[in-house]
Amino acid sequence: MGDGTPTPTTAPAAPPSGPGVTPDDSPQLAACRIARHHLRRMSQHAETLRAGSTDVEDVHDMRVATRRVRAVLAVFQRTLPKRAARSFERRLRSATRRLGRVRDLDVLIAGLVGPEGGCPVDAAVVEHFTRRQARARLRLLRWLGGPKFEDLERHAEGLCAAAEESVEGAEGRVALEAPVLLFEALAEARAIPPAARPTLDDLHALRIRLKRLRYTVECFQEILGDPGAGFLAALRELQDALGAIQDARVAADRVEEYLRKHAAEGADAAALTAFVRRRRREAAAGARACPARWRAFETSGLRERLAMAAAGL
Repeated sequence: MGDGTPTPTTAPAAPPSGPGVTPDDSPQLAACRIARHHLRRMSQHAETLRAGSTDVEDVHDMRVATRRVRAVLAVFQRTLPKRAARSFERRLRSATRRLGRVRDLDVLIAGLVGPEGGCPVDAAVVEHFTRRQARARLRLLRWLGGPKFEDLERHAEGLCAAAEESVEGAEGRVALEAPVLLFEALAEARAIPPAARPTLDDLHALRIRLKRLRYTVECFQEILGDPGAGFLAALRELQDALGAIQDARVAADRVEEYLRKHAAEGADAAALTAFVRRRRREAAAGARACPARWRAFETSGLRERLAMAAAGL
């Protein structure tokens, strides 16, 4: 402006917070929108890691994004082009494994070091797993910068393009498909409730089933509204409790394995054994609390509200 007042500029539009699915979308279009949403997140975190980020959450978030895309392939398997989906899923599964190797070591080291940054176990143990973490992270970065990741992205684009071609002239509404898929996922998750004294293997299997249910609900959370959000919040809380049990179990197993192989090399066996016992007790306590957590989840009324929201689409 001529009076010296700065000319206002238009702020760039914020990226969409969700895929943008609507009840009237065809299942094909909904699948495309959800897949592209999570693929964008996957690529953004890949770029951040290649740029030198050492934030462990970038690995975690990229792994989560790959899992969300795999969930789309599973949820919409009757909709997506089969050959392209199978080819892409194989490559995506490999990506999830690579990210998982780094993420599992990130979690393990955080558990060894402790929340206050003080190491409750022999420093040689932390150093041992830190070296393994560094090697796994280097392999991941090489993969992200190499032809196999480019191949993954090409197959992702090929699948989305093939799916979008099938959108034109597609009939049906995702609002009619969602209840069927949700009820199937609910039935699978609830098929084997926790026993009065569940084993750690039982709880790990339950965690996997609940993860599938969560990813299915997340695919449709935009059209489910508040009942979907409430159900997901409670489901995440239950999953977090099951995840803590599994993390404690894995940490104990790995340190116990280290003890067997390296005790003769001067590791502080007493401190390591105490750490293993503590983690085993944490896993056992979590397992004992799980049946009550499950009953509270089942009797909360959240499942019924989710079912009513799905039925009313």
